Amino acid sequence: MRFPLRFPQAAAGINIPEVTDHEYNDKHTKCVNDSRNHLDFQTVPIQIIETGLVCGNKKTHIISNVTSTVLFSDSRQLQVSAMDKYDFTNGWFDHTARKTWDQVIPKIKPKKILEIGSYEGASACYLIDNLDSSTGIELHCVDTWGGGIEHIEDGVDMEAVESRFDKNVAMALKGKEKNVSLIKHKEQSELVLSKLISDGQRSTFDFVYVDGSHQAPDVLVDAVLGFKLLRVGGTMAFDDYLWAEDLPYGKDPIRCAKPAIDAFTNLYFRKVQILRLPFFYQVHVQKYSE
Repeated sequence: MRFPLRFPQAAAGINIPEVTDHEYNDKHTKCVNDSRNHLDFQTVPIQIIETGLVCGNKKTHIISNVTSTVLFSDSRQLQVSAMDKYDFTNGWFDHTARKTWDQVIPKIKPKKILEIGSYEGASACYLIDNLDSSTGIELHCVDTWGGGIEHIEDGVDMEAVESRFDKNVAMALKGKEKNVSLIKHKEQSELVLSKLISDGQRSTFDFVYVDGSHQAPDVLVDAVLGFKLLRVGGTMAFDDYLWAEDLPYGKDPIRCAKPAIDAFTNLYFRKVQILRLPFFYQVHVQKYSE
């Protein structure tokens, strides 16, 4: 489906190009721009082949050939601490996020961050390790540590998962306690985000990471509330865009994030700019209007 879009004037100081062609298909949402914004873009062919990514005992299979506009960082390479010093029981972050974050995070340099879904703390530790904390970082980690449907069905010990989160972030924070403020919210995300809004933190976050429940209705709620907390010019990232469980009856559109991410980007297309990434397992958008 193709249709022309004209976005309203961007907020002052935010350089957003006019989008003249918007395409949507069953693999990802694509915004083809007639100019560049303040991030660097380059079109390259990419083959994505990731098989056997494991969530509990279930596997996902992703094979995709696409041509994408890749976001490149013109800043110096990140000095990434070895993640193997932490106690992680899976490689989800390395498989699905790190390649993208290595290029995105040094461009946006977030100082106030909201993470929805923390699990063992891999993404939180990455941010603490790689961001310049000398001017202060505020990181909110939201999780019930009760597990999603897939974790419950697979018998994952969520108490042990939370214990590893506490241990891992404590290790990452060592020596940075004065410059990094980590706030742990052990509660349902819609309650935490609603309270942050009511506490006057609307439009104050630089980076919102949606990686909590994989139930489509939950993802949509996290996206809508997270958008309200995100400042104009800030970035919202969605994980697991191509993730789906291998269930006996096939893929369940309610038990995966993609339908919710598609709904959000379509409903908010006049308020967000979809960023092209080197790996389509994640979707990142930049907010340019309330």
